[in-house]
Amino acid sequence: MKSKVAEREFPFHWQFLNEVLKNPQLVVRYFPYFDNTEVRDGKLYVKFKVPKFLFNFGFEFKLEAGFEENKCIYTFKGDKGILTITFECLDNKLRVEASWSGFGEFMMGKNLEIFANGIADSIKSFCQSQARVYEKCEICKIGEKIKAHVRDLIPSTLPSLLMRLYLSSGSTRIEIEGKALDKRDTFRAYIKDGKLVHFTFSSEEGAIALDMNIDLKELEKEIEVFEDIPLSGEFEITAFPSDFKLPKA
Repeated sequence: MKSKVAEREFPFHWQFLNEVLKNPQLVVRYFPYFDNTEVRDGKLYVKFKVPKFLFNFGFEFKLEAGFEENKCIYTFKGDKGILTITFECLDNKLRVEASWSGFGEFMMGKNLEIFANGIADSIKSFCQSQARVYEKCEICKIGEKIKAHVRDLIPSTLPSLLMRLYLSSGSTRIEIEGKALDKRDTFRAYIKDGKLVHFTFSSEEGAIALDMNIDLKELEKEIEVFEDIPLSGEFEITAFPSDFKLPKA
């Protein structure tokens, strides 16, 4: 087995990271060399494109996620070997270990190093963006629905909020409804396969509708998307799985 380790300063507790890692279908989008995912027969399959002949065969892996105390293990099983990514929170540090067991082990050192470092950097950056709403958002899951109470919601923190709700839902297709507590402002977001496909906002001054197809991880980098929406204050939010049909223009 060939292994490489990356460590980063990580000022977040395990419960926070654990919530993020519970949705591997979204998390793997942040991995270096990521190509695509597909769900078949209730199992998640992941493809990577790596500039080494080992992966140029179009390797496909079945992903399984396991959780222990302060540790999460993603196991990718393919025809030519097993790729294992282990996440740990130790002494205010994030530790990511990437291991490959199978065909071409002797060639995988550099790729595993890139893999471990790229994952550590992206997970840390992702958690930093999520921290902006984590303390201001109280959520609970009731059946398939998520109820959330959010304080001081503004346009620049909305992308991180949508990402957190999507992660917490465990579903690939959800609808999110938000209602302000002290005014008539409401919003509705439609998310499919990790992408925000439609967003509406309404208030006493009027309504705004945005058709889009933006990956949530990219949306967090493009917070100006919502800069013209007069969103502010305290909101009650409901998120739920939905086979939604988008509103007609």
